[in-house]
Amino acid sequence: MKFQPISRKVFCNKITKLLYLAIPIFLSISLLFIGCDCKNDTLPDVEKSYSDSSDSSSWQNHDTANSNTLDVVQNQRPIFFLAHGLGDTASCFNFLVSELPKKCPGAWIILSKSVEGKTHSLSIEEQAEQCHKEFSSEVSDISDAKQRPIILIGHSQGGLRVSALAPKLEKEGYNVKIVGINTPFEGAPLLRFENETSLKQYIRDRLNSVCPSLLRSSLTNIMNHAADQLVAFVTQCFGEYDVISKEPGVKDLKLGNSFFRRLQSKLSRANIPILAIAGAVDSKIKIDLSTIFGIDLPDQAKFFNFNLNDCLKNVLADVLVGQTNHSDKRHDCTLPVYSQHGSNTIAKSQNYYKVTIDNTVHISNFIPGITGTLDSPQTVAEIQQFAKR
Repeated sequence: MKFQPISRKVFCNKITKLLYLAIPIFLSISLLFIGCDCKNDTLPDVEKSYSDSSDSSSWQNHDTANSNTLDVVQNQRPIFFLAHGLGDTASCFNFLVSELPKKCPGAWIILSKSVEGKTHSLSIEEQAEQCHKEFSSEVSDISDAKQRPIILIGHSQGGLRVSALAPKLEKEGYNVKIVGINTPFEGAPLLRFENETSLKQYIRDRLNSVCPSLLRSSLTNIMNHAADQLVAFVTQCFGEYDVISKEPGVKDLKLGNSFFRRLQSKLSRANIPILAIAGAVDSKIKIDLSTIFGIDLPDQAKFFNFNLNDCLKNVLADVLVGQTNHSDKRHDCTLPVYSQHGSNTIAKSQNYYKVTIDNTVHISNFIPGITGTLDSPQTVAEIQQFAKR
């Protein structure tokens, strides 16, 4: 068989055709790999946990890989709407108001005051209606409000209020996100008792059950005093138990209330991004409740190695977390972490994120030396990162 030699011109033409075919294939493969690298590596429903520190440098370096100021989508400056908790006022956000402008230059901050003094008497949905009118009025002079990110931030009951408000704003064309800080997305187990008497009796029974039998008679007065102090401690965020438990705004916080089912349904349909920030008292921190309550055990109790402080902490966890099979027994001295994360409610949303700020409590000064989650620098850093998503 003889082979016909080909001319240089024909050879060049064949090579050119091969290159025309190879280049698109090469580019397609390259773009495929580049696209994989560009995907967001932050997965929904992945918990991050931080330990609060008074050293601000610990959180200023949190976004070293990113800019030190907020660079939101399309460089639109966000609008923050801040809603306080039950029985509180807008002044609870003093720390956020001072820190957010440093991280988010040019941001518009709205301190909600429309339901101050009404958080007990109005249901949460009625409060949301008041906030809706307030928001509409506040942004009426912002011509590009619907082009800006709207970050609704609520503390405690306020987180439920803005969660009820968010679907209304989303329907109106606003780009809404929700941040709940110490928010009872599944209710407050503390409110499961019929009245303060039953709450106090529960605490007394629990304390007596862990007290050595030989000491019960001699420690009766001390245990009764401890129960009284513990009741006052757990209700300081809500108010007088027998009065507030009948109020609409508090009844909505009770476990199994229909409000939570309605809220979950609305949020799941709207698919609004949600960040749940929980506070948690770290078990490594020594909290001496017996000293806080001014209780000193007699020498005979010490002879039996009876540790009243450990008993008080265990009973406190039982009261706040409730009788649940949930493995997470942490709390912020008012609400369990699983409720603050909405583990059985909002966690089912696609755009859901959660974070725990360790060593923080529901409100600053609950326990001497421990910061409130709302006043933690890590909370500001988390809000900044969430706004960027």
